[in-house]
Amino acid sequence: MDDTNNVTKTATDTPELARSGFAALPEGCGQLVETSGPPGLLKRAAVLVALAAGAMLAFYMPALAAATLLIALMIDFMRLLRFRRRDPRGPMDQQAMLGAWRQHAVTLLRLRDPAAQERVLAAVLLAADGQNTRLVMAGVPRLISKRSPRLSGAFPEDEASPWHLFLLTEHRSGADYEHFCRAACLVPGSDNVVEKRFVAGFRPPSRLVYPLLPLVFDVVGVGVRLWDILLGRVPRASFEFKPCQHKELDPLVQFSEKSMQDPASAAQPFIMLNLIKPSKDESMQSEDKRYVVKQLLMFCSALRIRPFMVHMGGIQPLSAKDDEPWFEQIVCMFHPSAAWLNRMLQSTLFNSGAQKKLEDMETILITPLDITGPVVSSRRSDPSGGSSAETGSSTRV
Repeated sequence: MDDTNNVTKTATDTPELARSGFAALPEGCGQLVETSGPPGLLKRAAVLVALAAGAMLAFYMPALAAATLLIALMIDFMRLLRFRRRDPRGPMDQQAMLGAWRQHAVTLLRLRDPAAQERVLAAVLLAADGQNTRLVMAGVPRLISKRSPRLSGAFPEDEASPWHLFLLTEHRSGADYEHFCRAACLVPGSDNVVEKRFVAGFRPPSRLVYPLLPLVFDVVGVGVRLWDILLGRVPRASFEFKPCQHKELDPLVQFSEKSMQDPASAAQPFIMLNLIKPSKDESMQSEDKRYVVKQLLMFCSALRIRPFMVHMGGIQPLSAKDDEPWFEQIVCMFHPSAAWLNRMLQSTLFNSGAQKKLEDMETILITPLDITGPVVSSRRSDPSGGSSAETGSSTRV
């Protein structure tokens, strides 16, 4: 399994990297995408020998084989955990690995003054005290694909996103969410910096599966890569160009294309928040399942680049008073760079074979924020404009 922290840079002006149709990568950004070709005979033979040696070890010394595998998985899990939480190229996801609470919530905020974002985030960090609420992720929404009125409302069309702040929180119960919002002054009002709020509660998978999702991607990815090598196939994440066939994704394609102008923008990681309403038609459900499997296997196979699923779950209202949501599932995918996203959306693999078949979906592209940074203030920040009495605790932004 590849070490995320030891990625070597490659040249970007080679014919192999500048695949026909794709926007050229900025200089020094070749490590952002997969460019490997089909495996040679020597590589395939080496994999066969390694698999045979592993099978013999498992047969004759099963305890040693099991211990070796366990140690390898533990090392990879710790590397993934660091990448997930601390690496600037990662999603900055602070999800608790043990004792995760079952009520999660996604919140989108529109602020009257976008410049107040840091002040609002400071108040959020204080209100998420870890006793009944934890702040798992935060970010800045950059783009909404379809601009559904049910999500965006009546906002100016020239805005790529009408939202200024994204929060993902976990709570002991749905009732704790409103206590958290009142403590952080996130309730919209004429005297508050929060102009509009969208919130959706969801229930993640079992506590055992949820923290291990990135590790599962790695384990499955090793199997997929070995299978493709043995069959002499090009790695699934080594994309060939094919124009995006989904008009609703044109804003994402154009946004990622513009990000290819300089190395910093091309390397920018993103969280893709998907609000999903599955189709009720059985044939469409079947094709959508095949599409999901195709995409997940491709994500898993990109071991060096490491895209993976960070959060998912079915909708679970935060209170009995909540209206019935128009979507049923929430999925947060981590895309390691704008360059990767651009090539994936315009790839033969993505635009061929089984395709997404849903009744409705809204996609929001989000830049992750580091919520573990330096101490900003020891006073509670009030998004309505003032500051309250000292709490004696530190606020991190």
